[in-house]
Amino acid sequence: MSKRTITRWYIAAWIVWFISLCALVVMTRASSDSFGRAFVFDVMIASGLTTLYMWVRALIKLARRRATFSFVAILVLQLLGLGIEGMAAYALSGPEEKLGYVTRPSVT
Repeated sequence: MSKRTITRWYIAAWIVWFISLCALVVMTRASSDSFGRAFVFDVMIASGLTTLYMWVRALIKLARRRATFSFVAILVLQLLGLGIEGMAAYALSGPEEKLGYVTRPSVT
């Protein structure tokens, strides 16, 4: 999975989680039905698990590249509650991982 895909999915899931949180607050104050609240809560859980999965994928990718400083920085930022900043730093850090194969020109 590319760095760009990991970052986009993480940020999109975080935005969905935040919007769901706002909807849950509004629904709680409006005393709406419990089915709607349960659905919004399920969306929050799904988006939270997506952010967790993408964060772990980013850490695995950094570990395989042996990028120790980036690995530790993203890990610490996430544990301090600054995960979105850590993933933004991950998106801006260094070039994309190079392919593991070489393409040779064809002989005609």
